[in-house]
Amino acid sequence: MGRGVLRTKTHNQVKLTNTQANQALLIDAIVAVYKVPIEMLNTRMRFREVVNARQMMFKVAYDHFGMTYSEIGRVLLPDRRKFDHSTVLYAKQTVDGYLKVGDENVVAKYKAVMSYISERTAMDATITISLKMDDVNKVVRFLHQHNLDYELTAHVQ
Repeated sequence: MGRGVLRTKTHNQVKLTNTQANQALLIDAIVAVYKVPIEMLNTRMRFREVVNARQMMFKVAYDHFGMTYSEIGRVLLPDRRKFDHSTVLYAKQTVDGYLKVGDENVVAKYKAVMSYISERTAMDATITISLKMDDVNKVVRFLHQHNLDYELTAHVQ
């Protein structure tokens, strides 16, 4: 299987599947929206913008990527310090609280993060084609050469 953005439908919303590509997409979205360097996201820095970015990242990872609290703390930023599941839970609840009361800044950032992710996954398509094995290899080489994400499923007849 190649790198890819995988989706599953859940109750009128798209829930992204937890893959390395999706984790990278989430981190890119947070960095782009919050203008916080990736190196600062997994530090114990308590600068307000860094904390807010990290909390939003944890919320989106849980709600839209199907990651567990412990998985988020352990896997999301694997090259850096880990976060306890209770830290992730608290961060998610904090963002949920701000969204519930309609905090303009948090709502705007949440919409911007979701828009960033949505724009970059909107190009996904499912194409079903029947090919001989030699042609499959050619298609896969083409996808790799052009750095295109794909998921390959084979059905033998």
